[in-house]
Amino acid sequence: MKIGILGSGFIAGKMAETINLMNRDDVELYAIGASSLEKAEAFAEKYNIKKFYGDYESLAKDNDIDLIYIATIHTMHYEHAILCIKNGKNILVEKPFTVNYSQAKEVFDIAKEYNVFVSEAMWTRFMPSADFFAGLEQSGIIGSLESLTANIGYNIRDVKRINSPECAGGALLDIGIYPIHLAMMLFGNDIEDIFGKCTYLESGVDAVDSIIMNWKSGKSATLQATILSDSSNPGYIYGSDGYVFIDNINNPQKADIFKNGECIETVDFSNQITGFEYEVEKCINDISKGKKESESVNHKLTLTVMKYMDTLRKSWNVIYPFE
Repeated sequence: MKIGILGSGFIAGKMAETINLMNRDDVELYAIGASSLEKAEAFAEKYNIKKFYGDYESLAKDNDIDLIYIATIHTMHYEHAILCIKNGKNILVEKPFTVNYSQAKEVFDIAKEYNVFVSEAMWTRFMPSADFFAGLEQSGIIGSLESLTANIGYNIRDVKRINSPECAGGALLDIGIYPIHLAMMLFGNDIEDIFGKCTYLESGVDAVDSIIMNWKSGKSATLQATILSDSSNPGYIYGSDGYVFIDNINNPQKADIFKNGECIETVDFSNQITGFEYEVEKCINDISKGKKESESVNHKLTLTVMKYMDTLRKSWNVIYPFE
């Protein structure tokens, strides 16, 4: 399978590095499309890529490409996804899939029309840790699951796109999406309500998000995301008979299981290349089976999370200029 990458920034580089280190005979990092020929050529040379294009349309039109990973900024995902779909390409789109529900719905509708595979690259949903979280309730190891507290933070307030409403900046879409997904892995997708408060940067984007999620079952999640401070990104899952400590909700390396105040077991998730390999492997597998959406992040899930984030932003009056 020949893979192309659309975009040449940091995340694109991480994906390129990952695909090369996977060292699979049936997978080739084949092409890069960037905003200029100079950027594309430099990226291709760094990551040993055969073909490079100084625009995105030429990449999308390359008939030899089987899958395109879209790694541009949030506000470009919608445009670039449609470009690739209308050229018959299967796509894996970096999170957030788009900036709002309506954009995501339109992309999926067009994908259905063109009969191509489309998935959101929500990497924590593809990792082995996702299976652990999804099966935690049934395992009964900490009894009945009751609640979650999770925090994520990076001091990225000065990053231009993060500070910019025009680039759909702020904490929620960039990092707040991670604890929301974790909560839904544990407690399910159909919540009773979601609400919260945020603080703002001078530009008007959300800076610190405090979010509460409730389920009809009585389960709840208390979440925080900040672009003002660095954090180790810890999470605590509380059950009736113990709790689980997650070292980093954005890329779990381990989960410590506690009962009666003592750690009785540590589940290790650290055997990875970068963590991106799981989404590549699962999407390749889905495409080879003729599927049009991922088993790990299906279209309904992406739309559900987009709707929840739209709800939060509306309550905070965080509306992007193009909406």
